[in-house]
Amino acid sequence: MNSQIYNVPVDLFIEDLLYKNYPLLRPFQFISLLELLNEYIAVSKNRVIAENTPIFIRTATIILSLVNAHQFKDLYGFDLSNQFEVTSQQLKISKELYSEYQKYQKNGRALDAHELIQQWAKRLNIENYFSLMEENAFRVSKSNGSSGEPDHFINPELQSLNKAQIDFATEPAGQSAVTMYMLAALQYFNGMPPAKIKEIGFEIGLLGQKGIDHANMEQRYYLKSIPDKEFTGLQILSYMYVAFHFIDPTLDMGLNFKKEFETAKGLFESGKK
Repeated sequence: MNSQIYNVPVDLFIEDLLYKNYPLLRPFQFISLLELLNEYIAVSKNRVIAENTPIFIRTATIILSLVNAHQFKDLYGFDLSNQFEVTSQQLKISKELYSEYQKYQKNGRALDAHELIQQWAKRLNIENYFSLMEENAFRVSKSNGSSGEPDHFINPELQSLNKAQIDFATEPAGQSAVTMYMLAALQYFNGMPPAKIKEIGFEIGLLGQKGIDHANMEQRYYLKSIPDKEFTGLQILSYMYVAFHFIDPTLDMGLNFKKEFETAKGLFESGKK
């Protein structure tokens, strides 16, 4: 996803430059772009990818692929956007992004393509997965021993949210609260597509990298993937535990909630009978 958001805005300017300045290359450019678009079209229709990719990631990928299709139509007169499996909203957003690019291109702002990267990432809700920084600043950070990764980068193995395990083994009130939160999460996730559960789990995991205070009952947390709800720290951690039970129950999230989960699962199953 990051590779795509980094490259699409920049490639639009490059393909336009090649088309206008190197007419002898146009047959090769046509074939190259056509092959790429055929791959994008196939991805948009692939059911396995749809089932195993978070919805917001798949949506962003499709929209950016459509942006490429709009340029292909402008350059070569072939509209392939109708071959994608997309929603009307995804098509609308892709046209808006392409229009933004056209304004930059018309005003000779190819060197400002990084602005489109940031603007489009924010529009597509993927801005938290990378950070842009000046090259000199990046080199300094590398020389100082920094990895150069943004603070909110999620380790693929999902590092523990806290150095110490959160455990309510000796706190009955805490156990009860977690159990009830997990029961609510199980009810909320019931019948939900796996991709949507992954989206929620990953968003909470990303939020957790910045810190979630489970002891502060006044603090509230909000999710783009569940826009109509607010959470306490303990509540949102409970939702994450349940979500990752569906995604990969072997991951260590720094939460010793196994007993509470089993109790909540029992209550959930009893309520279905």
